[in-house]
Amino acid sequence: MIRNYIFSLILLLGFGFNATAQSFEDELGFILTKANYLIDTDRFDDAIKELTKIINKDPEFEDVLLARAKAKYEVGAFAGAKKDLSTYIAYKGISKDVVLLNANIEYAMSNEDAAINSFAVASELFPNDYKLLEKLAGLYYDAGLDQEACKYWKLASANGSVKSRKLFAKHCGGVMRGDFEEKKRPVEEKVEKPADDGIVLTEKKERIEDESPDDEMGGGSSGSDVEFEDDLVTEDSSDESEEREDDSLNTIEVDEDLTLRIFGDGLGSRRILNQPNILILSDDSGKVAINICVNRNGKVETAEFDPQKSTITKESLISLASRKAKEFWFEKSRAKEACGTIVFEIHGSER
Repeated sequence: MIRNYIFSLILLLGFGFNATAQSFEDELGFILTKANYLIDTDRFDDAIKELTKIINKDPEFEDVLLARAKAKYEVGAFAGAKKDLSTYIAYKGISKDVVLLNANIEYAMSNEDAAINSFAVASELFPNDYKLLEKLAGLYYDAGLDQEACKYWKLASANGSVKSRKLFAKHCGGVMRGDFEEKKRPVEEKVEKPADDGIVLTEKKERIEDESPDDEMGGGSSGSDVEFEDDLVTEDSSDESEEREDDSLNTIEVDEDLTLRIFGDGLGSRRILNQPNILILSDDSGKVAINICVNRNGKVETAEFDPQKSTITKESLISLASRKAKEFWFEKSRAKEACGTIVFEIHGSER
């Protein structure tokens, strides 16, 4: 009798424990669903608050630490994002998402050497991510490593980056083996022209020919027109080329507290179909630069904070500028993608 009682008690306690654990997981799952919705709607500050509730109860639940690190990155809280990543790695280990996010954080914090190393690792894991490849190329170029920059611009171009095609044409068109100097020499050609009296005259003309053989990047040519391997870039006067080289500036005076400047890859001359309402009340004065990429339908697909072009690093202003940049809608274009910059020039009350 006593045994049966004890056995029944153990079953009841076990059932109660399982029910409590299930209820706890359901509670955390509900909060996580809410946080994911906030992230999907670009309300990152609110998402961080919800994710923190989960982390305070169970930091190993799902991938909440990684999710909070991503949200902190989006609002410009780079040090906090890096700390969350370190804690996540301690619990869960390294993953592709961790490597890629760490690379972006190092880049945003202007840690050039660490960013190059992180992006180099990430490029091996994500060989078709052209945004990653073009960032790595830009870092190599800034570091004076032109050959590596050209290599990754070419890879990014092959994966669909219009920006990298333009940069490859601009900086790598004269790439030659050895010193990256374009070496050309004049070559005489004899052209026979019939004269009015029937006598054939021989005229000498000069053309430019490369002195050194084609380089491994495909940048060499036998004449003044430069063509690149796999038809990635050609120097011509096509409409698409002209559109990509358009660096017009569009200045918009929103109010006495805010001026917008839009430029890069033809975005400055592209008509804006929808401009969001923007109200910024700030004591600080300065610039918040947001790099954007727009698809051919005019929708802003990505909006990323650019610390190198910015003078303001206040998280709330960065978050607001990033959200508002994604609400712009440009007119359609034949280009697959255009990437430029929106600079929010804020005139604070302490002027």
